[in-house]
Amino acid sequence: MSKTLCLLIILISSYSMASDNLNIQVIDDLNTQSIHAVDNVYKISKCMIDLEIAGMSGSKEYIKLYNKFYDEIIHYINIYSKNKEVYENAYLSNVPVTWRTTIDANKLPVDILIGRLLEITSDMEMRYVGDVFARNRTTIPESAGLDAYNTARCFLFIK
Repeated sequence: MSKTLCLLIILISSYSMASDNLNIQVIDDLNTQSIHAVDNVYKISKCMIDLEIAGMSGSKEYIKLYNKFYDEIIHYINIYSKNKEVYENAYLSNVPVTWRTTIDANKLPVDILIGRLLEITSDMEMRYVGDVFARNRTTIPESAGLDAYNTARCFLFIK
């Protein structure tokens, strides 16, 4: 009887440890997926700004990028606001701190939040494109936006 009881206790404790490990794995996978997703969203937003600089904001590529951006950012905002683990590990992403603070401080509708995130990205990306692709010029030519778009390999996000 005692052998059976010991075996039962060992079986229950091993099941408990396995389920705890499974929960940790699921949380880690969710963190990794959300960090990867928000990094992709940030890259997509930069590609959108590059197309805007290039004067192609109404193109098919831009619309596809925007739709992908919108779907991914909505998903990330929902996970970020509801999951404590994702919130605590957000600093591991390549997203600027201003994105995270804007998401944290947001009390307005999601569409306004998305506009703010794109505005932040626009400021940074225009500075980058001006410094790298239009050095020593007073204005940024459309060709610089196209060069930035091609250099960033944005075509990978359009499928």
